Amino acid sequence: MRKLCILFLLFGTLCIQPRAIDLQTPSVPSSGSQWMPDQQENLLEGIWQVLQKALYSFSPALKEAGKSCAGVFCIAMLLCIFQLLTTKDATSAIQMLAMVTISLMLLTTSSSLILQAGETATEMSEYAKLLLPVMTAGMSAQGCVTSSAALYAGSSVFIALLSSLISQYLAPMVNVYLAVAATSAVIQNDLLYGICKTLKSVVTWLLKMLLYVFTGFITVTGVISGSADALTVKAAKLTISGMVPVVGSILSDASETIILGAGIMKNSVGIYGLFAVVAICVLPFLNIGAQYLMLKLTSMGCSAFSKPCSVLIQDFASAMGLLLGMIGTLCIMLMLGIVCFIKGVG
Repeated sequence: MRKLCILFLLFGTLCIQPRAIDLQTPSVPSSGSQWMPDQQENLLEGIWQVLQKALYSFSPALKEAGKSCAGVFCIAMLLCIFQLLTTKDATSAIQMLAMVTISLMLLTTSSSLILQAGETATEMSEYAKLLLPVMTAGMSAQGCVTSSAALYAGSSVFIALLSSLISQYLAPMVNVYLAVAATSAVIQNDLLYGICKTLKSVVTWLLKMLLYVFTGFITVTGVISGSADALTVKAAKLTISGMVPVVGSILSDASETIILGAGIMKNSVGIYGLFAVVAICVLPFLNIGAQYLMLKLTSMGCSAFSKPCSVLIQDFASAMGLLLGMIGTLCIMLMLGIVCFIKGVG
């Protein structure tokens, strides 16, 4: 009788219709939903669609950056003219006034972009808190319970740590960097200029170290493996290395992992998460990038008229480069985590 009951129970379990686990990717925040691609089957084509949509809306930021930099360029020209027409004592006072004016003109735009970078980091962190558990559940359902838990713990810790550092410490540190740079330019103090360089080095070192450690963690897990077309990988590396200052060389190496995982992401819930990450950070990245590009060009132009003006503008460009490095590092880090989950599920 006991054996018969066990037999009926086993027969009943075999009659149950198997159902796949229903995983729903969290919806994209309102700031990035409008940039989502129409097709979500090919990773590179989808990212290109996101960029195309965002490029149409970033022209106002480019015009605003152009206006402020044009004003700065005019001040540098006027300073050069006054230096030729006035005495040495008057020249020092005029140069100090020019440095103050340039700093005030650029600090307004820079402060808003710093705030935007901090908000973007927080937004990506909040989306990661919703997305990573879904990816972990999908990977666990395939039997990878231990690896999914380890990957979730590592990814969530690193992403939360970096986003907190950016929003609470690194972004405000850029404000301090600009304040010290402006003061150094006004009073021509070498000590303050050295402090400026130290602040920049600290921010750069923290970003590089976190990305190195996270990449090492991903490598140790052994989730990523495969092969990709060498030309595709090389093109991606060159593009990222040129677009992202400060940490571009490291991000270009990490991009190979994303290219390797692109082939298995078709018809996967994870590709939606990748597009969401790009959509969240694309417009802030373009806005800051426009300011960075215009400041670089203005600094080159001003070097022909006034070296102090050129150095000050270059410091502001370096600050924008730090912001680009922060957003780019967090974006690549989150994308790496998503790719690893998809590879584990695949």
